[in-house]
Amino acid sequence: MLDGSSTPPAPSLARQSGLQLDEDLRQLVLDGAEIELTPLQFNLLRHLSKNTARVIDRDELVQAVWGRAFVGSNVVDAAVRTLRKKLGAHAASIETVKGFGYRFRGTPKLP
Repeated sequence: MLDGSSTPPAPSLARQSGLQLDEDLRQLVLDGAEIELTPLQFNLLRHLSKNTARVIDRDELVQAVWGRAFVGSNVVDAAVRTLRKKLGAHAASIETVKGFGYRFRGTPKLP
């Protein structure tokens, strides 16, 4: 029973004008519409969101999202391309940093 003195935990989410990623519900909402993501796509977007404005190289993405060292960089690039398609007008939120990796342009960071 709640006594009213405790406050509910803050949702774990990243927001950027029209883009909302909720880690607790594992959902992406774009401009008010829920977008279905595969677990891999969600984990990729979550990792990028947690590291807002920092360039993340492909090796780090492989470890964080796939957990395997034998995934090639072309697999990362294909996953980012597919995720960008789902982001539609928000695709520019994932910026390619040529020769280094990717950067997510959004605020705030996920906790």
